[in-house]
Amino acid sequence: MRNVTNPIIIDQQYCDRKETCPEQDSAVKMSKIVYRNITGTSASKVAIKFDCSKAIPCKRISLKDVSLKSENSTVDAIATCENVEYTKRGELYPKCSSCEDEKE
Repeated sequence: MRNVTNPIIIDQQYCDRKETCPEQDSAVKMSKIVYRNITGTSASKVAIKFDCSKAIPCKRISLKDVSLKSENSTVDAIATCENVEYTKRGELYPKCSSCEDEKE
C-alpha cells in the first residue's frame, strides 16, 4: 500500500451525520478476519482502526506481519482498537494504543 487513507479499518460505529450519533447497540458480527503481509504507507494518521461494537465486539482478528508507516515522515502512524479481540504474529506496526485485547 502506498499513501492509502485508512489502510486497515473496521468501523461498526460509522456515523454519516454532522451531529453525534448514538452508540450502536447492534452490528454485523465481524470474526475470523486475517490481515497478512501488509506493508506500506498511510496517508491518514490512523493506519489501523478497529472501532467495534460493545454489543457485538470483533473477535478472532489476526494480524500477521503488518507494517504501515506514516506517509508524512514527521508524524508516526497510530492504531486505535476498541472492543476487538485480536492476535498478532510476526511484526505489527503500529500497535494498538490499548494492548489489553492483544494475544500472542
